[in-house]
Amino acid sequence: MSNGEFIEASIMSGDDPVIFIGKSTVPQQIQDYIKTSGFQVSVLIGNELINSATAIRRQLGISVFVKFAQGSRTPTGPIATVEDLDKFPMPRYAVDMGIYSIMYNKATGSLW
Repeated sequence: MSNGEFIEASIMSGDDPVIFIGKSTVPQQIQDYIKTSGFQVSVLIGNELINSATAIRRQLGISVFVKFAQGSRTPTGPIATVEDLDKFPMPRYAVDMGIYSIMYNKATGSLW
C-alpha cells in the first residue's frame, strides 16, 4: 500500500499489486476492492500512512506490516545500522481550475 508520493523498489518489482490509499482516509472503492480480493496480509511502504493502514486493519481485518527501513548497505560491527528506505519523490502538481463561462442549451436542457 502506498499513496503514490514515493517510488520504492518493492513497488516497482511487479510481484505484488500496489494499492493506493489516502493519507487520512481510505476511499470506499479501495475498501470494497480489498474486501472482495481476498487479501489476508498487506505491506505499507513507509510510515507516513500509518493512520490509514490502521483503519484498514481494524475495519477489514487484514494484517498490515509497515516497511519503514532497510538494512545497512555497509554493515559495520556486530550490529548493523538501519537506513531509511530508498524513496524517490514524485512531482506533485496543483490543479487550479475555474469556470470561464456557462451556457444553457435549450435543445438538450443541460449546462455547457
